[in-house]
Amino acid sequence: MKYNPETHTISISVGELVETVCKKGSIDTRHGGIFTRALDGSRWHKRLQGRYGETYEAEVPLFANLEHKGISYHINGRADGIIYGPHGYTVDEIKTLLFPPALVNDEFMHPHLSQAVCYAYMLCESRDLQSITVQLTYYNYELDETNYIVRYYTKAELKSYIEGMLDTYHPFAQHEIHRRRIRLPSIREGKFPFSSLREGQRDFIKEGYRVIKGGNRLFVQAPTGIGKTISALYPAVKALSHHHCEKIFYFTAKGTAQTTAFDTAQKLCEHKMPLRTVILYAREKLCLIGKGSGDFCNPDDCPYAKGHYDRVRGALLSLLDSDFNGYDFRIIQGYAKKYNVCPYELSLDLAEYCDLLIGDCNYLFDPQVYLRRFFDQKGVSEKNRDTLSKRGYVLLIDEAHNLLDRARNMYSGRIYGRMFASPAKEIEKEDPPLAAALSRILLIMKKMRRLCIDNFYIDENDDEYGYYVSEKPINVLNEALSELIVLLEPRLPLYADTKSGAKLRDLFFELREFMKKMSFFSEGFIILVEIKRRDMFYRILCLDPCEILDQRMSCARSALLFSATLTPTDYFSRMLGGKKEAAVLDLPSPYDPAKLCITVMDKISTRHLDREANAFDIADIIATAVSAKRGNYIVYLPSYRFLSIIYEAFTEICPYVDTVMQQRQATQQQREAFIAQFAAERKRTLVGFCVLGGLYAEGIDLTGERLIGTIIVGTGIPQISLERNLLQAYYQERTENGFDYAYVYPGINRVLQAAGRVIRSEEDRGIIVLIDDRFASPQYRQLFPAHWHGLKYVGNINSLSTVLSRFWSSVED
Repeated sequence: MKYNPETHTISISVGELVETVCKKGSIDTRHGGIFTRALDGSRWHKRLQGRYGETYEAEVPLFANLEHKGISYHINGRADGIIYGPHGYTVDEIKTLLFPPALVNDEFMHPHLSQAVCYAYMLCESRDLQSITVQLTYYNYELDETNYIVRYYTKAELKSYIEGMLDTYHPFAQHEIHRRRIRLPSIREGKFPFSSLREGQRDFIKEGYRVIKGGNRLFVQAPTGIGKTISALYPAVKALSHHHCEKIFYFTAKGTAQTTAFDTAQKLCEHKMPLRTVILYAREKLCLIGKGSGDFCNPDDCPYAKGHYDRVRGALLSLLDSDFNGYDFRIIQGYAKKYNVCPYELSLDLAEYCDLLIGDCNYLFDPQVYLRRFFDQKGVSEKNRDTLSKRGYVLLIDEAHNLLDRARNMYSGRIYGRMFASPAKEIEKEDPPLAAALSRILLIMKKMRRLCIDNFYIDENDDEYGYYVSEKPINVLNEALSELIVLLEPRLPLYADTKSGAKLRDLFFELREFMKKMSFFSEGFIILVEIKRRDMFYRILCLDPCEILDQRMSCARSALLFSATLTPTDYFSRMLGGKKEAAVLDLPSPYDPAKLCITVMDKISTRHLDREANAFDIADIIATAVSAKRGNYIVYLPSYRFLSIIYEAFTEICPYVDTVMQQRQATQQQREAFIAQFAAERKRTLVGFCVLGGLYAEGIDLTGERLIGTIIVGTGIPQISLERNLLQAYYQERTENGFDYAYVYPGINRVLQAAGRVIRSEEDRGIIVLIDDRFASPQYRQLFPAHWHGLKYVGNINSLSTVLSRFWSSVED
């Protein structure tokens, strides 16, 4: 829905109107849904449409203008088909089902009929018809059964039907009109919610507004202390009030950062900027029956799913009529309980009427869970990207340095032989066709072993390993997988209560996800066939997601991507889909550089082969650093194994110092307990030992005396692996900087993130000690941020002790 205050017109699609006012009954996500989705749905539509020959016009765009209760509506959509017959016109609406079409009832049919009625009225308007036929075509391709439901309407009856829909929609339309005519313009009078601007904030805000207004992208490296959240939000909100955009999305991976963004939005509301804000939580977090997946989203298992669509409009209007400007976890769950509806689905409906949506970046970028109601790009091409971006969305992407690896993971996937072997054996007798399809895939994968012959070996345990890299998918396997999905999908309800049901259901969803990722295969992807022990793996690897990220962000008018560490910024701009026209802003630290002491121990190697030999020397450096002043420190090391070695050596040297070590796979309670030990007032020094690039290397905020120093061991480069080497080879061919792209740049950003834990506020003071001789090389020195200009290179522990003693004396005077 989009309101034009100049013409007092609401533009809305048929799908959006029907979704809002016509859905009835319960949520039910069992068996992958009731409609076929495994393959391109148009395949079955085209087959049905083709039965009519030249008398059938497919995919017909239509629109109509109506006046109702003082509001002008422009309704648009695309009919599946129009049939030209001897007795007039018929509008055809096609649905392909997983259950027998004869079981379709009135409740299930209602939204589809409403959709077809809208198309029928539009056709009557455009072709001056006084009556028309509406046909609903329900088809099950597995059974090859079709159920036709036919209705006849006069133009007057169609108009009355749509006016009834608009009656239900009217209060939602009024909320949008009030938003555009009253609430958003009032934001223009609001002021910046803090007494003064920090250094760098003015530049961020000014450049952010310019980029949003111009419809471009901006990459910002903003060191800790600038206030990235308000600096990104403020220009976006101002642009919203001046109608340069329609909706703001704030994406960040961390729950704490989402809370910070929400609290900042509430701060804006307190300063006469009434911004309607919602946090989009994961389904399992909001679930009122405490289940961890969508498996229980059905009327049999969940009372909130049963009859949800009959009650959700009341819940939604009640939320919109409330005095809240922000909708968080507590409010969403509270209203869901009150109205007995699903809180997750309620939050998504509520998001349609909010100005600011806060959530994880997978809601934009992940091919499985992205928000289709906002970001569906079906049919997007270079030609219509400009039209798509006129939706007026602004994307604010926090902690953008994490997006690259996350995007690679989102679009990479794998299947392996064991997935198919067990189900094939279990259903061999009861379902020979399905068992044969499973066995065919196993046979194809077995034959793929010969592809790995040039990179094959047997280790000391007689386990087999090998790999083969291809720039193209293996079509014979892809075809077999697609055929298996088609065969498996309609069988899921039949196996629901059997021993094999859970395995087949899991297999179906894994295959569907894998083939979805395979549909993105293009330049920047490779296929990796692997032998691991006694199993075969077929993997799709996304090496370069820049084109996908660019396409995903093309749904928006503009995007601001920001982080404390985007080094080097031109690398991140290129890798994250910025392209040549994107703007780049690198801001200085707002904090007094005299309060931070950075030293480099440049005469010691932490390379893998040298680590154990230098362990006690490294432990001695750590002991020297933490002995200069009593307080709390964190040591970051390149691996858990080396962490254990250094921890043991350090505790032998410094038994009088309190220590705590990061644990693998810690629970949320253990994480909180770890952080809680870094109290501001301790009688003894505390040293935490953590993994560089891990859980405690970014996103933790230990201000003041809670953390006065970090010691970073190594350059942070990722562990050497086949995947990283393939990444290196890919970029070496294109940029001649393959090693930097695959190893150096990801490593230095880990280092900078860990270093950024020390100074978190204007009052903070502390030290950073870098341990590795590579930090003295020109390659690394040029990657250090500008505010590290006072960095000192020290070759031994005596020099380190002297430098640190002088620093602590100077800041305590």
